[in-house]
Amino acid sequence: MVEFSGEAIVGGTLEGIITSWNPTAERIFGYSRQEMIGKSVSLVLPEDRTSEAIAALAKIRAGQYVEHLKTMGTRRDGTVFPVMLSVAPILGTDGEVVGLSAIAHDVTEQN
Repeated sequence: MVEFSGEAIVGGTLEGIITSWNPTAERIFGYSRQEMIGKSVSLVLPEDRTSEAIAALAKIRAGQYVEHLKTMGTRRDGTVFPVMLSVAPILGTDGEVVGLSAIAHDVTEQN
């Protein structure tokens, strides 16, 4: 389902390191899976959106969801574009937050 989704689906650590990157993320952001696994999510965020990422990570660490955050992304070629982002905590077997799952949708057409 993740591989064929029309949405960019990205998994990551609580420090913002990418652990999974689906084909739609490759298409939207322009980076291959091999280029992104193990890298910081900051590679696809404009510098002026760092505070949003820090706030979202804090909510995820607290077990909260970030839903429908309209923000900006950066493509490999440097193009900045609008995205709608939802982020959910990933829980371990003991109920502890162990990571995050993010869904990004390019909303360029909606602007």
